[in-house]
Amino acid sequence: LNFQWDILDPIVLLITIVQMGIYMFHSFSMLSKFREKIRQYFSNSFKLELQWLYAFIIIYSLLFIYLILQTVINDLIIDLSWRQEWFYYLLAGIALIYLGIKGYFLDMEEIKNIDFKSFLEKDSTYKTKGENKSYLKDESLEELKGKVEDYMLENKPYLDPKLTLVKLAKQLNFSREELSEIVNMGFGQKFNAFINKYRIQEFKDMTAQGKHVKLTLLGLAFECGFNSKATFNRSFKKEENMSPSSYIQSIDKQQFT
Repeated sequence: LNFQWDILDPIVLLITIVQMGIYMFHSFSMLSKFREKIRQYFSNSFKLELQWLYAFIIIYSLLFIYLILQTVINDLIIDLSWRQEWFYYLLAGIALIYLGIKGYFLDMEEIKNIDFKSFLEKDSTYKTKGENKSYLKDESLEELKGKVEDYMLENKPYLDPKLTLVKLAKQLNFSREELSEIVNMGFGQKFNAFINKYRIQEFKDMTAQGKHVKLTLLGLAFECGFNSKATFNRSFKKEENMSPSSYIQSIDKQQFT
């Protein structure tokens, strides 16, 4: 029994800490890569970025760190009473209820309707590992950029909240990889940021016309192609360095001065 407590338990604890640390590191890494890929494919990506899973991993990590500290204190410093150890289970219970509520309000119907098939499919010109080639056509990058810009301004495909990289590529008669390369190299942006930049400009044009007087900010955002308040606010702040409401206030002040 003494051998178990003195020798085995510390070893098991150390292995557990290392194992869970590796698990959490890989979880964050895989989720970050997935979210980056989502932003490169979908124009409205916030609801698809698995925010609930990100929250779960963070909460689980914090609870795990708390449990480690509690165990170290109990084993090496002072014996904790059951009342003191009870706080871990209280926090775990609160976290479980929170995640349950988040899961309950998750809009699964919208996620089910997403075109994940084309997202996962490989293009016929898909770059294999180790290759380093360009997918652009014979035209120069600037010419292709001009084609994309003209199409965006004339046809306003960004008003479609379900616009994806594949859908826009088909409209432009490009392959998915060609359009991705044009957006990434030509405009220096991810597809998500590229499309939302046009939506934000559309929003600014509408407010300049005074449409924000008749519609709410969220209503205007939906008119411009956004599909959620979170996506709109995040994109607008990143592009304009201010919130949409602050922008509207600045517009109204200019009109009255």
